[in-house]
Amino acid sequence: MQEAVTRRLEQLSFEARSDAGIRLMSPARPPGEPISDARPFMTALISLVMLPVSFALFLGFEAIAGSRVASTTKEDPPAEV
Repeated sequence: MQEAVTRRLEQLSFEARSDAGIRLMSPARPPGEPISDARPFMTALISLVMLPVSFALFLGFEAIAGSRVASTTKEDPPAEV
């Protein structure tokens, strides 16, 4: 047992003398933050723009279909489209 301790102490003293340990290459620093990121703004903007556009398209298609359906009675002639 004493021989194992002696060998371990010799190994540790040898490692302490050598320069083969872990060396610091450069200090740690936090990652860089982008100056401006427009993705959240663009996501909100596209959402707010697409909602009225989709409503307008829906209402336009309904108006076209409604004029065709409303004019199918015998009293009114069919609308020219």
